[in-house]
This record gives sequence, structure tokens and C-alpha cells, in this order.
Amino acid sequence: RVGAASKPSGPQRTCAGCRAVAPRASLLRIVAVAGVATPDPDRRLAGRGANVHRSQECVALAIRRRSLQRALRVPQLDTDDLAAWMRDTGSWLSATAEVPVVESSGATE
Repeated sequence: RVGAASKPSGPQRTCAGCRAVAPRASLLRIVAVAGVATPDPDRRLAGRGANVHRSQECVALAIRRRSLQRALRVPQLDTDDLAAWMRDTGSWLSATAEVPVVESSGATE
């Protein structure tokens, strides 16, 4: 076909925060372990996983929209450890200034 997009190389996943499709290697896998959102950077933990970009904005959107909870199919999900892990490991992208920070107030513009 003329003008058809080429097939992406490697596995593609959808970010639970911004809903953009990206290569699996560029996303962080998150697994629910005993109701706690647990980062799985090596992709080795058992169970259903959800993927998010390694940016504060995408993680905040996924938490606010409860898309992590839905994707992991758990009734309650504790996300405090996830935010602490991302902050402690410095896994936030350095180029996040272009994307507006999500406020916890829930106000929309």
C-alpha cells in the first residue's frame, strides 16, 4: 500500500497513564503484590502487569484515573510505594518540563 506505515519492530505496549503506544523496553512494568503497586523493572514478577512511561506525569495520570487498578484487576491498590520507588531511584525522565504536572486536586482545565 502506498503511504502505509511500516510495522513497528519489537513488542509494543500502551501506557496506562497517557494511553500512548510505545516500545515495551521504554515502559516500566507495574505488578500488584498483595494489593501494593510494585515496580518490576526487570519484568520478572509473576502476575498481571500494567505499563507506564517512566515519567511523573504518566504515573500520576494512571493513579488519578485508576487505570493501574483496572489494568491489574484489583479492587484496592496502594500506590504510595510506587511513587517513593520512582523518586528514590531517579527514574523520572529529565525532559518532563514539556508536560504539565498533574495536580492532585482533580481540577480540569
